[in-house]
Order: sequence, then C-alpha cells, then structure tokens
Amino acid sequence: MSSREDAHLDRSSPSDRVATGRLWRAALWSIAASSIAAIAAISLMVRLFSLPADFPPFHPVPVVLFIAVGVVGAAVALAVINRVSRRPFQLFYMVAAVALLISWFRTY
Repeated sequence: MSSREDAHLDRSSPSDRVATGRLWRAALWSIAASSIAAIAAISLMVRLFSLPADFPPFHPVPVVLFIAVGVVGAAVALAVINRVSRRPFQLFYMVAAVALLISWFRTY
C-alpha cells in the first residue's frame, strides 16, 4: 500500500480533529452570520406580510439569544466529542441528527 492509502486507513488521523481555538472562532462567526440573516429575514417578513413588529418572537434579543444558545451547545458537543472520538465529525453528525429528531417531539 502507498503511504496515501495508509493515511486514509489510519482512524486516528489528526486531520479528523478540529483545534479548540478554531472551533470557538467558527462558533462566534456562526452566531454573527446566523443572527444577521435571521434579523434580516424577520425585517423582510414584517415588511412584506404586514406582521406586527412588536410581536415578541420578532425582537432581535430573543432571536440572537436562541441562536447563540444553539450554536454554543453544538460547539460544546463537538468539543467533547472531539476529545473522546477518533472520528469526531462522523459521530457529531449522528448526535446532531438524533438531537434534531428529538427536538421535533412536543414535550407536555
């Protein structure tokens, strides 16, 4: 086997892992970009559909807060998985899919 094939078979390849500093920078950029997009979408919906601007879910603070909580939660989950798994992204995708499915169920 060539060294390229050997590297692909090595499950503990450092290329699968993400540096902690890089993860948190990506999380901050994700919060900023998602917040800007969400506020722009809300502004557009309020104008196009004559929705009440004073409706609480349309205020920027709760929108940005929920975005930040979700992104930080996902970043913490990835940081933990990154420490304990040889294939962190593959496991993170599975955990995220399960979390999404669980979030669709109503809790009464």
